[in-house]
Amino acid sequence: QTASRTRRGVFAGVSLEDDAPFSSVCSHCVVIGYNLTRRAMTAAFTPKDEPNVLCKLQYVIFTAPKKLTIDAVSQRITRASHDFALHVVPSEYSVDVAIRSELLDLLKKYRELEDDMVETQRKERAIHSIFRKQICVYDSDLSDVRVSKRGIFLTELSATGRRQYWREQREADVDENEYLIGFKSYLKSYKYGPNVESYTESTIAQYYFEIRLYFISDAEIDRVVECVKVNVERFEGDRSLLRNGNELNAARRFLEYYEKEVAPA
Repeated sequence: QTASRTRRGVFAGVSLEDDAPFSSVCSHCVVIGYNLTRRAMTAAFTPKDEPNVLCKLQYVIFTAPKKLTIDAVSQRITRASHDFALHVVPSEYSVDVAIRSELLDLLKKYRELEDDMVETQRKERAIHSIFRKQICVYDSDLSDVRVSKRGIFLTELSATGRRQYWREQREADVDENEYLIGFKSYLKSYKYGPNVESYTESTIAQYYFEIRLYFISDAEIDRVVECVKVNVERFEGDRSLLRNGNELNAARRFLEYYEKEVAPA
């Protein structure tokens, strides 16, 4: 539109021939109120009549509301730069960004934390919960910084990683429980029916899962047996309480296993 208006002589002292490119009279462009909020938005554009020309921002006055999370601010500043794609990059090209000094200092700390975490993950690969657990929030003086669309504190993110890690570790420890291991062996050797059939791997896995739930809270075997007995009575009295058809049979098999192989010892 600006090029079209220039050709019509709207701007005093500036003229543009019909076949002349707009860049011949305009080498600098000021963009006011440009919003770097969307991922698809970049600080570059191509004039309609010059498809081989890429116009880029070289100076940005950046502002960010206090309610914005630090990761969003970091991404928006990055959008001030732009991949040149197939265009030739001018020598010594750079983008200057003006920003509040307090926000700049905070961004430097956050970017440094990001870089350290990436480097740590490259050297010692870890699952997500452990990766989050390792975030050194207090060492980086970022305890009051919020991240994510949920606006959570970095300290909470790290704490969440610790909680998730402990939960995963506890559940992993459950599978090493001697009674669960014994119960699975019992199911594998269990025979039923007139044809003396064995349980399928799928049935064994389903029954094991149902009983495994009783052990996740680190309950002692006596307490687990007591809970299973109570549930068997409840399920037999009211089948509508069952979540699925495996709960009752799994509980019955577990009590059989306990009476035959654990209690006598």
